[in-house]
Formats: sequence, structure tokens, C-alpha cells
Amino acid sequence: MNFKGELKKLGTCNVAPLRERILSKGDELWTRSTWRQEKFPAHTYTQAVDLVFDRDGRHQNPTTQEPFYEFEDVLQPVLAKVANHYNNSPTGRRLKKKNGSGYFIRVIFAKLLPGGSIPPHGDDGFSLMHAHRVHIPIISDGKSMFTCGESSRVLGEGEIWEINNRKTHAVQNDSENFRVHVIADWVIAGERCCCGKRLRPKGSCSPKECHDTDWVDQCCTCLD
Repeated sequence: MNFKGELKKLGTCNVAPLRERILSKGDELWTRSTWRQEKFPAHTYTQAVDLVFDRDGRHQNPTTQEPFYEFEDVLQPVLAKVANHYNNSPTGRRLKKKNGSGYFIRVIFAKLLPGGSIPPHGDDGFSLMHAHRVHIPIISDGKSMFTCGESSRVLGEGEIWEINNRKTHAVQNDSENFRVHVIADWVIAGERCCCGKRLRPKGSCSPKECHDTDWVDQCCTCLD
């Protein structure tokens, strides 16, 4: 979701139990599914584990995948930090009264291989433009650089960051070790994108109404 800025630190959390659980699974965890790197060239140097995910890009009724339950006890405290942040935000509190609680529409583990990169790209599509994209480094030795817009920085283990995924972003892992993030997309039910509010101040957001602005190649200028 577009916001004023590029990277926003939301807080920190204890990721040690989750880190140990992931490491205990070994390589087998990462070879169960290869569809993402096969379909998307940008993910050639990545591996992923789908935890809450649907390949149809839906924005409601997410599917909890089987691997989630292998990590539920150590993952939930991490996700709770994210949920509490948005539920207690002014927008979250206001819209919850009308539309109900927010929810995670996607949660994955994302591994970037040693020396690997994710080339500059921007996200698009209705759900990605109407959800808050959060990165939480779980395994990182400080040699992986995350760039979003004009900002580049190392994201430390246990830090919770929202990225402005409408802006061009990229990652470079200059380490001899792999890097693992939790990537989670949080939906505040009924929250509108900035383009929708500007172009249809008395309207609503939907895949049809937001199509022309959700699928453009560059970030909008609503908040400039």
C-alpha cells in the first residue's frame, strides 16, 4: 500500500524461537514448492514457504496452508505484533467499528540465496495495493541490503518494517549465507487506497473500480 515515505519501522519482536524452528527443518522445508521462482524471473534466487496464501490474488477469505501449523506456536507471537499495530492504529480502530477486524491475507517465509538478488520492481494488483506489506527479518547476518525508492538499508533480525510496495524496490544479498524474512500482508477491512480516495472521494474501492490505478507501472503522486 502506498504511504508517505518508503520504509516505516513498526517495532521489534523476538524471532529467536522461530529462527531455530526454521533452521531445524533443513533444506527439505524449502524444496516443497518451486512454483514462484519458476513463474517469476524476479524470484530466481529465492525460495519460499506459503503459510497463508492463495495463488489467485484474492483479497478476502485467505487459505491457511499446511506448513503454517508446523510453525504456529512460534509464528503467532510474531504475527500478533503486526496485528496489534494495525488494530490499534487510528485507521484500524475507526474501520473496525464498521467493517470488522483486519486480517492477514498472505504470510510467507522468503529465503534469498547467498549472493542472490531480487531486481528492481514494483508491485501491482488490487490486493497488493490495498494491503500493508510487512517484512520481518528472521535470519540475517547484516549483509543483505533492501532498497525501496531512494532509501537503502539493512533490515535487522526481529525488526518489523512496512515497505511502500508501490515504489520500486529491490534486494541484494552480498553474504555467503542465506537470508530469511517473514513477508506478511495485513488488510484493514474497508481501507481505501490513496488513488481511490482522491479520484472517488464518495465512492469505494473494488478490483473493477481501482483497476486502472492498481496496475500502473509507477507509484502514484497522491501523497507527493
